[in-house]
Amino acid sequence: TYVDHEGITRKHKSVSIWAEEFQVFLTDRDQMLIPSLTDLFDCADIWKYKTLTRKTEDISNCWITIVGAITPSLLQSKLSQDAVGGGLISRIIFVVGQGPKQRRALQFLTEEEEDIQTKLQNDLQEIANLAGPFTLSKEFLKTYVRWYEQEYDESGVPSERFLGYNHRRPLHLNKVCMLVSAAESNDMIITEKHFETALAIMQCTEQEMPNAFYGLGLSNQANVYAKILSFIESHDSFDWTELVRNFHLDVDNISQLRGYLEMAEQSGILKAENSATTCRYFSVGNKKPLRDPTHLDKTVFRLMDRNVIKNQSGE
Repeated sequence: TYVDHEGITRKHKSVSIWAEEFQVFLTDRDQMLIPSLTDLFDCADIWKYKTLTRKTEDISNCWITIVGAITPSLLQSKLSQDAVGGGLISRIIFVVGQGPKQRRALQFLTEEEEDIQTKLQNDLQEIANLAGPFTLSKEFLKTYVRWYEQEYDESGVPSERFLGYNHRRPLHLNKVCMLVSAAESNDMIITEKHFETALAIMQCTEQEMPNAFYGLGLSNQANVYAKILSFIESHDSFDWTELVRNFHLDVDNISQLRGYLEMAEQSGILKAENSATTCRYFSVGNKKPLRDPTHLDKTVFRLMDRNVIKNQSGE
């Protein structure tokens, strides 16, 4: 239970779904699963579902959170075009990675990481005990209103598939602001600093979000082209021989593979440089600059990057 801003005690249902294999959770046997998840996102005061076997299921005043892992190819096989356009993906923040940042044969935590883990566990317990509404500071309100009225329409994910997400972006931002506030203190006050940190986290995440749907196109060869684009994303540079070695089983002939490269060049994703002996291709980054990247310095993202830098430098 919790006490709302009017002093009334209310009941709620917090539901957390942890799905390491998200494709298993998105089963085809339940045709109402995706529509139900879409509906539950809005935290309806009254939400009831009738079934023949279990009669009425009451999940009123539900706050549902899903953390799942899936590959782009499995994602597109599980989500139909109707599901993509029907509103589900507008309610999800897709965190996309191009493989591990570093490879470790033996996985273990350093003394520093063990200390951080203990502190995180204690902090999460404190966060779990928080209840009640968040308070918005005057500085937050000024910054948020200025961003919403002047910058909101010019930002977001530049993809037609994420038009719905961009429309819901302020809602996602407010939720991340609450997470950042709860992570830093127990006063449940959202400040201008929380806004800037939350926005930097979202902008950093949104730069890779279109890659979640590589291959979800109308062309029969969209999946092959998507695999090539993913290869380009994960390589700063490569030569023709390396590309053929990776994709000779995916194309009908060499001309088709050259056509994909030409398409990537014309799209501004790839740049070719010819020498006397060979042609080398370079990935072209077109990511938008973050509003203020310094707000990521004290987050877990910067900690992970720092560990990668340490390992690369031999520390």
